Amino acid sequence: MKELVVWLIHTPAGTIAFLSAVAAWPVLFSVVTLFCKEPTEWPIMFGVAIQEALSFAKQDVSQEVALQIVMEAAVPMSKVDLEAAVKYIINGD
Repeated sequence: MKELVVWLIHTPAGTIAFLSAVAAWPVLFSVVTLFCKEPTEWPIMFGVAIQEALSFAKQDVSQEVALQIVMEAAVPMSKVDLEAAVKYIINGD
């Protein structure tokens, strides 16, 4: 456990967000394709999902903290090379 804590402390937030997205993508993709016919619609769906999550969490987490969590993941994820990410997900390269 100590090694995991050390890794988390010294790993950029973008890496953790990316690895989380890779791990969750198979399930997310099946849900996304139920609601969105085109990939260009995905940002809208994810925006609505984030809005719902913020609304749901407001009882337990301040809106400022919840928004900070969202932005700390969103900013690095916006810089991900999608072509390389897809190749990584499919081939593990």
